[in-house]
Parts: sequence; C-alpha cells; structure tokens
Amino acid sequence: MGVPKAVVLDVNETLFSLESLDALFADWGVPDGRDLWFARTLRNGFALTCAGSYRTFPDVAGSALISLAPERLGDEHVRELFDAFGQLTPHPEVADALARARSAGIDMVTLSVGNASNVERLFQRAGI
Repeated sequence: MGVPKAVVLDVNETLFSLESLDALFADWGVPDGRDLWFARTLRNGFALTCAGSYRTFPDVAGSALISLAPERLGDEHVRELFDAFGQLTPHPEVADALARARSAGIDMVTLSVGNASNVERLFQRAGI
C-alpha cells in the first residue's frame, strides 16, 4: 500500500490527551470518572444524532458530567471542565507524526465533537 493522499484525525483523546482532566474528577470525588464521562458524552451525542436531534457538545458533555454524581456536580463543575478542556495538550508523539505527514505531502483534516474555534485554539496553543 502506498502513501495516503490524506488522513482524517480525531481530536479529543486521539491527538489531544484527556489525562490532564483526571485531577478535576478526583477533586470532585469521582476519581475514575473521566473515561465514563467521555464515553457517556460520545454515546449520548451519537444517540441524539441518530434520533435526528442536535445538542451542542457543551450541552451533551455537561449533562454527562452531572450524571456521574448529580448530588455533587453542577453547572460550576461544567464550567471548570470546559476551562480545563481548553488547556489540553497533545499526546507526546503527535507533533512529530503530524510533521512527518506534512513533509510527506499528506493532507490532514480533523474531526471533532467540539467547535472549530476551540479546536483551532488547541492546535495554536500546542504549536502544531
């Protein structure tokens, strides 16, 4: 198989690690909650789309977060989560892999459940 002409890359958890969010979940009393939160966020977003409905990523992700511990988590935690989401860092191998793809002439596009301006800020902040 030859060199691909283009690749499509997922942003959250594929290029950018969610691991830095673990400290928040621990502070909130749900130390193993990040993976469950993200899985629920994706599941609920996909289900809504399949049902012909649309809700923004913050709406879906916020509801999924609160569902982890509704007696302890609320809107202030959702805001804190999204502040931290804007500070995500790429996985260690990402910058080199993207540079290699770029130098090989491979076109790259990203897909994300987030909005384009937030994704652009992540890439700019990371310098990639």
